[in-house]
Amino acid sequence: MEASNRRRSRYHISPGAASTVTPSTLALVRHVAVYGLLTAKQLSLISGRSLQSVLRACRKAFDAGLLSVAAVPRAALVDASADLSPNLAYGSAPNVYTVSAAGLRLLKSAGLVDADATAATIGPKSALFFLAHRLMVTDARVWLSRCAAASKGHELTEWREGKAAEIVARSVRVRPDGLAIYRMGERVLVALVEADRNSEGSIRWKDKLAGYAAVLGSTELRAKTGFQNARLLVVANSEKRRDRLASIISEHAHPSIKARIWIADHGVFGCLDLTHPRWRQPGAVGLYPLVAPTIARTEGGG
Repeated sequence: MEASNRRRSRYHISPGAASTVTPSTLALVRHVAVYGLLTAKQLSLISGRSLQSVLRACRKAFDAGLLSVAAVPRAALVDASADLSPNLAYGSAPNVYTVSAAGLRLLKSAGLVDADATAATIGPKSALFFLAHRLMVTDARVWLSRCAAASKGHELTEWREGKAAEIVARSVRVRPDGLAIYRMGERVLVALVEADRNSEGSIRWKDKLAGYAAVLGSTELRAKTGFQNARLLVVANSEKRRDRLASIISEHAHPSIKARIWIADHGVFGCLDLTHPRWRQPGAVGLYPLVAPTIARTEGGG
């Protein structure tokens, strides 16, 4: 008998390849359902499993019909400021997973997700431009979750996106990319998160900052989060873009909110210590920690 060495397509279920889904594999499926969509790398970071282990487990979940793999062109994940190479027309981007309808039913029946949970979708093709931005927002959520796991007494208690993150104050509607409530013992960081991939100019940022000036410190913010104050965390796709944003924000932000705005580059996601100096503030020179060590340190923690 001649053995087949053909590589299995990652977009087609292999007949007969599905096997019993283990609890550890189902845990990965749950992560995908909770986050909406995840890359294999993001799943590896969340779960603490190796990338190869995640890829093998997700292949089993895919063959079992619990996960879907999006066929995403490489160009969809390229930075907006990057030069488009002809090579981007060939090959696929890293695996991007969403939970399937069958996977969601299984999770609901096992009580692993809320009964009203829905599956995320990717597309139509015109929406692929926004996929890289959406994954960068997910990077921020994954980072905060990992920061909490790395520090005793820390917890990311809430994360909202889309309509759930929207705040209306003084007739101004603001929808950050993410809204996070992060607890450090008795101290709380409320963060409005903006992911910037260099696709918006100074005029758009001027409008955004006017909105945040209305929201930060407002009674509507308190009604939304339970807290009066919040910080605006802006994460850029590069150090160069971070510094450019610091200049734009310094020029256009209302003086009352400048101290509440913190700007970092994407590299901050690799640092799980909130007390490490990785952040800029508008009008200030140098890098600063997002949280002072005395605040990050909780009773009984490090």
